[in-house]
Amino acid sequence: MNEHTKIAISLVKGNSNSGTPLVFDIDDIKKLRNWGTAGILTGTLPSAAQQNGFLSVPLRLMVEEALWLVDSGMAFFFTGPETVTAAAETLTAREMEHALERQEKSFAEQRLFKKQQHAEKMASLGIPFDEEKASFTLLESSLFVETPSVSELVSATIDQNSARQEELWIKLYNGLRNTGDYFVYKALKQNHYFLSPGARFGGRFIAYPGDPLRYHSHMTVQPALDYNRDPLDLLQVVSGGRLGTGVKKLWVVAGVKMDDEKEAKEDVSFFSIEWAGFG
Repeated sequence: MNEHTKIAISLVKGNSNSGTPLVFDIDDIKKLRNWGTAGILTGTLPSAAQQNGFLSVPLRLMVEEALWLVDSGMAFFFTGPETVTAAAETLTAREMEHALERQEKSFAEQRLFKKQQHAEKMASLGIPFDEEKASFTLLESSLFVETPSVSELVSATIDQNSARQEELWIKLYNGLRNTGDYFVYKALKQNHYFLSPGARFGGRFIAYPGDPLRYHSHMTVQPALDYNRDPLDLLQVVSGGRLGTGVKKLWVVAGVKMDDEKEAKEDVSFFSIEWAGFG
């Protein structure tokens, strides 16, 4: 894939040492949707609680989603303050002048708009508007600086094919609680499923046959098992079948075959359980 079409995944440090995968660019989020990756919008305003029902950017990805996107050549990682520092060091004096000119142009447009708005308000109250007596300090304090949610400069300065990308991928992969889950995710994506976190339905993933805005999910997929070593007792099968029936989904178990060093391989088998005559 052309490097210019790859999306940027920011690994934001938090409780996880490897970072939380986030996507901030609206255009990148649209691309992800077209590629069968929905993610979860998490952006909110702490000062406006009612806004929590209508979340916005950034889009949070599951670790498996981020790994698959980079592994498929559709995305790249960036992280750490050193990335921002390196990008800032590439700025030239002329680029800084252009940025200041754009900012001053924005301020001029805001001043004009606010003066017109104030004049209309005064006219509606029948009070003559004297521009010379208008409070300059109050006007200047109401101007705002628009901060973009993404930086083209950062994306342009990252070596998307470097050893650093592989290092970040391995670190994120090793941070998985169950590395077999990545191969389960990858196998389902190869069969064109949309996948989302499945905790609310008692699984690792929930699988949709298409875009979640158009379809209900069909399967709740359990955390990956070692195909040759992990047991699956009858009680698990019965409780899983009951759970699947309760949420009107197939209860799916995935077995990942491991090599001698217990490293997962891309050999995944799926088994579905449901109660006959129900649902």
